[in-house]
Amino acid sequence: GHGPLRVREALLVALLLAGVTLAVGWLRERFGTGGVMAGAAIGALADAHASIAAAASLHGGGALAAPTAVLVVLVAVTTNAVTRSATAVVAG
Repeated sequence: GHGPLRVREALLVALLLAGVTLAVGWLRERFGTGGVMAGAAIGALADAHASIAAAASLHGGGALAAPTAVLVVLVAVTTNAVTRSATAVVAG
């Protein structure tokens, strides 16, 4: 039944988390805080957790100050909520 489907879903989530974390880190290196915010917002279109994990990883590694990490989390959650709300309105 559901075993293989759950493994596939888990792998997709892991890939999404890794991809967003790498992208946000690269954007930080290239564009600074603005890059982090943009990357977090883009990642949150699909899943806020990936952007939050990226912010936590960057903060844990000393690459992102706590206030900036909090702002990244707020951007991610807000972007994801707006995306989900818009989807719900369009879908009916």
